[in-house]
Amino acid sequence: MISKKEEKRCKGYRYPLLLILVCVRLVIHASSSFRGVSASLQTIFGSYSYFENRSIPTPKTVSRWLTQVGHYKLTRQKKRSGDWVYIIDNSIQVGKQKCMLILGFRMSQLLQMRALTFEDMEPIEMAVYEEINGEIIENAISRASKKTGDPRLICSDEGPDIKPGVLRYIEKHPGTLYIPDTIHKISNFLKAELSNDVRWNNFTTLAKETKQKIQLTELGYLVPPSQRSKSRFMNIDQLIRWAFQTLAFLKQKKKPSFAKQALIEEHLGWLRFFEEDIQHFAILSHLMQLTRESVRQEGIHNKTEETLEKVFMEIPLSVKECQFVGNILDFLGDQSKKCKPWEVLLGSSEIIESLFGKLKDLGKLDSTKGFTSLILAGAACVGKTDIEIISAAINSSHIKDVEGWVRENIGQTIQSKRRIVLRPIVIREVFSKRNPLGVELVGLFERENQENIG
Repeated sequence: MISKKEEKRCKGYRYPLLLILVCVRLVIHASSSFRGVSASLQTIFGSYSYFENRSIPTPKTVSRWLTQVGHYKLTRQKKRSGDWVYIIDNSIQVGKQKCMLILGFRMSQLLQMRALTFEDMEPIEMAVYEEINGEIIENAISRASKKTGDPRLICSDEGPDIKPGVLRYIEKHPGTLYIPDTIHKISNFLKAELSNDVRWNNFTTLAKETKQKIQLTELGYLVPPSQRSKSRFMNIDQLIRWAFQTLAFLKQKKKPSFAKQALIEEHLGWLRFFEEDIQHFAILSHLMQLTRESVRQEGIHNKTEETLEKVFMEIPLSVKECQFVGNILDFLGDQSKKCKPWEVLLGSSEIIESLFGKLKDLGKLDSTKGFTSLILAGAACVGKTDIEIISAAINSSHIKDVEGWVRENIGQTIQSKRRIVLRPIVIREVFSKRNPLGVELVGLFERENQENIG
């Protein structure tokens, strides 16, 4: 509940706290754009006489509320404890700038390990740099630890810009553990397995060529999924699923009337020659997904290797597939040794990658604009957002505080540089400087006459 003191401080505010809460939640939980929130309220207010003459927040106002909530959550005091878990990653928009983010949660707050949600997380540290290296990451973790105490565990992918800094910090703080993101690690195993596989390379090449040939034809309903340039081996399941479904369709004796048999065989018949390979690729992908789901739901504990080994033994595997399983179990065995007998540790940093994806989608952000104060919206999306949080954010994190944070952590934004260099142009003024058509024609005739006389 809001205290009477807080109510008194908010009485003079233009909008009621409940309306601010609704707007912020529409963005966070319903993924509405800022324009969408304002337009939705306009529709609702216009449908009931009770809301006549009520002020409706503009999209800019909604975005400011979100940055205020994010600033408050990021800068508020954290409870110091020895059971904090840090998740670290960075994201890039455009140019050289990268956003470094540390999310955290306390193990004692989770009764049992499960797939994490945004509400479980707390923003600990956020900053924008032109270059991220080991020293910057180590300093960021040190600043975060001053707020929470030394973390029990740090989880991140093994990116060359993050891992060295994490290891440097752990070397100075032996009580802190490091567990790499399991999915990134296993996708690296998969990459090592398939990168030099001639059959895999031929399969993906033919799938790409087929997409280009049929995506704008009557066979568009059979088009293969796009293949990612980054994190490709973390997402091969979509391509494998398409191949299985298309093969099953090719084997059907009775096809729909709209199916052009000859055209289908011409563009997709090549899949028949990859049937055994596709089964092999599918098993590798399935093994990775089983590991992913296990670590996501149960974390890393001292019996993780044993539990997954029993699951894998129920699957008929080839020699190559057994080698792949061996790599997975060896990795999980090494991580399990870090756990105390009663501990369950985090083994996945997926939650922070999901947050970066949500941040890019907020307000349909244009990546060419670079980082702005809206990166604080990422901090607003994690943790609980209730009426008490809204009240505290509105009262303690003002617009000038947000602007100060932006100056300190981002500096001059790409948008401000664009406004200075690419100034607005009034097309009418450009046209007014041109000669009228009649003047141009007279000049043309004079030149022709001079040429004829000459």
